[in-house]
Amino acid sequence: MIITFVAENFMVEEGLVDVFDAVLLDHGLAPLVATARELKDAPTSVKALGKYTKSPYLRFSLSLTVKFILTLPLNFIPLIGPFLYILAQGYLSGPLAHYRYFQLKGWNPKQEKKWRRDKVWAYLGFGAMHITFQLFPILSIFFLFTTACGAGLWTVEIERQALGGPDEEERLCHRF
Repeated sequence: MIITFVAENFMVEEGLVDVFDAVLLDHGLAPLVATARELKDAPTSVKALGKYTKSPYLRFSLSLTVKFILTLPLNFIPLIGPFLYILAQGYLSGPLAHYRYFQLKGWNPKQEKKWRRDKVWAYLGFGAMHITFQLFPILSIFFLFTTACGAGLWTVEIERQALGGPDEEERLCHRF
């Protein structure tokens, strides 16, 4: 967990943001990405990513660190403790998957809080899966990137629904 914490917060954070932004570009959401970063004309979405115009990095949160430490003892409860820990951490980390989305939308903390409250179960499920995958040593770094990709795809779905456009499945059906 310590290795993952250090890797996620100090070593791969830029790559995670790049994956998230590239997924949005791949699905036609360049105007959304352009609100926080320069975009270049390039053959691939990853090469199109330019400099940040808004820092995408999460800053150290004393509140999240304290909550993390307070939930650790749940692991000592026989049988159900680890599941309670995963749920508690999932509840806390789920909305962090969309930190970049909230930033791209330009939402203030009040708007974010309302959004998270309306989607609490979805974020709990997403966060619980993220935490579960983080329990696998070494592979946890790989799963950080798959979570960023998943968060990006979720954002694409949210934006398509908001714009009233077809979802991915419907779009693919019309292709064939």
